[in-house]
Amino acid sequence: MNPAAILKLKNKPVMWLINVVIVLVILIIIYKLYQKFKRDIKGSIRNSQIEHDIKDIVNTQGSDPGAQVTSNVRTYNDADYKLMAESLFEAMDGLGTDENSIFTILSSLRTKADWYALVDAFGTRKTSSMWSDFEGTLTKWLSDELSDSEKTRVNQILSKFGIARI
Repeated sequence: MNPAAILKLKNKPVMWLINVVIVLVILIIIYKLYQKFKRDIKGSIRNSQIEHDIKDIVNTQGSDPGAQVTSNVRTYNDADYKLMAESLFEAMDGLGTDENSIFTILSSLRTKADWYALVDAFGTRKTSSMWSDFEGTLTKWLSDELSDSEKTRVNQILSKFGIARI
């Protein structure tokens, strides 16, 4: 055998291994993207259900969600704040931001105590995106996800009960 033929035979297993690794990497990326889109679709469906639930909560409280309550007491129970926090997370996590859900939820708050209870229920959350390692509190998420004009709108909503700025 000539040396060129021997070199070709030696390179075939290496090329085969490289091709296998490339295919595996592509399959992993496709799988991760599939998981992400599946989660986003479920999140979108869940967001509409949660938004409906939040409107029900507001309606059963017997008050206009835009009405200001002068006392500084919590006007919802812990489960309601957790539901709102989860809905806000779903609205901000993943591809795109559902600004309308954010505005709806924040507009349903009536007191400063409601805001602080919501912030507490939200806690610190990490994005589910494989492309980012973002982690933060509700105010950090809002600041990161919203444009300047949207932040202004949020600040106007929160100013009705004395929250200065997010």
